[in-house]
Amino acid sequence: METTGYLLKQAVGGNSEAAFRLGYRFAFNRKPVKRDLALARKYWLQAANAGNARAQFYLGTLFDQGLGVKKDFSEAVRYFRLAAEQEHDMAQFNLACALMDGDGIRQNEKEAVVWLVKAANQDLAEAQHLLGYCYFSGTGTAKNEKLAHKFYNLSAAQGNVQSMYNLGLMYLYGDGVGKNRSKALNWLQKAKDGGHRKAGSIISKYS
Repeated sequence: METTGYLLKQAVGGNSEAAFRLGYRFAFNRKPVKRDLALARKYWLQAANAGNARAQFYLGTLFDQGLGVKKDFSEAVRYFRLAAEQEHDMAQFNLACALMDGDGIRQNEKEAVVWLVKAANQDLAEAQHLLGYCYFSGTGTAKNEKLAHKFYNLSAAQGNVQSMYNLGLMYLYGDGVGKNRSKALNWLQKAKDGGHRKAGSIISKYS
C-alpha cells in the first residue's frame, strides 16, 4: 500500500488517481482522528477536474448529503452527471433518482429511465428494482409488466427484498405473469426472511 506521502507527491505531480485515493483516504480512514472531509474534497476536486469519474461521484455525494460542505443538490447533480456520462453505475442511479424527484434539477422521468437502463445493464440491483417499478407503473416509459418482471427478477437475484416482495404480488394477482400461488408465496417468504415488514401478513392471509 502506498504511503500518504507518496500519494501526495503523485497528486502534486498531477496524477488524478493518486488525488482520488488521497481523498478517499482522508474521507474514510479507519482512524476517525485522521479523517478530514475538507482535504478529501480538495483532492477529489483535483481528480474530478481531471476527469476521474469516482472522484466526481464522491464529490456529488458530499454535496448531496452535506458532508463537509453545505448541501447543494444542484452541485451534487452536476457531479453525478459528469460521472454518469463516464458509465459510473451509482452516479447513473443517483442522477436518475434526482430526475425522478426533481431534486436540484428539473424533473424528467423519461430521461431518468434512460439512466436507469444504463445502470441496470451494469447489474446495479437498485437500478434494476427502480426500473422494474417504472415499467410496472408506466413512469417515464410505456407500461410493460413483462419488463417489470424481468428487472424485478434481476434485482431479486441480487438480494433486493422489495423486488422479491413485488414479484410475490405479481404472481399473487397475475400482473404480467400467470397467477401462481406457489411462486407468490415463495417470493413473499424470501421477502419476509429478508426483513420485509408487509410480506408476513400477506403470507398469513393466503397460506
